[in-house]
Amino acid sequence: MQCPGARASADLERRQVLHQLERQPDGKFLIGGTFTTAGGQPRNRLARYQADGTIDPTFNPDVNGEVFGLALQPDGKILVGGSFNNIRGTARAYLARLKPNAQPIGAYDAPSGRPVHMNPEEALDAFAMLGAQHMVPMHHDTFPLGGEPIHEPAERLVKAAIERQIEHRVR
Repeated sequence: MQCPGARASADLERRQVLHQLERQPDGKFLIGGTFTTAGGQPRNRLARYQADGTIDPTFNPDVNGEVFGLALQPDGKILVGGSFNNIRGTARAYLARLKPNAQPIGAYDAPSGRPVHMNPEEALDAFAMLGAQHMVPMHHDTFPLGGEPIHEPAERLVKAAIERQIEHRVR
C-alpha cells in the first residue's frame, strides 16, 4: 500500500504546493497548501486522506487562501494557519480552529468588516501554535469596533489564560 502522504503529494497538480502534512491518531492525513484539488476531488487548500490513501469525502473545509501550517490538538480539533479569511463560509482570518468534521469553532465577528481580527481565545491558540514565550495583547480597550462591551476582549483573554495556566506569559 502506498503511504497516504506520498499519494497526497502525487495527486497535486503542477504548480500547486503542499506546505504541511499532518498525521492524525486514526491514521488519516491532513494536507494544507495552495492546491484546489486533491484525490481528483475539489478541495481548496486543505484536505484529508483516509488511512488507505483515498480522499476523505466527509472533510471539505473550503479554505479561501493558502494554508501554511496545521496542528492537531489533544481533543481532536485542528488548528489551521495561513493567508485566508474564510473557512467553510465562516469568517476566519489567518488562524482557525476546526472540529474534526471541518466545521469552524466559535465566532467573533466584529462588525468593522475587517477580516484580520481574532477573538481572545483564538489569539491564545495562535500564541500556543507559534510556540511563543510571551504574549503582548494590543488594540483592546481603545475604541469600540464591535457590539461587545469595550473591556470584554481583555477580560476574556485573562480568563482564558488563567484556565490554560499561562497567565504569567501574557503581559
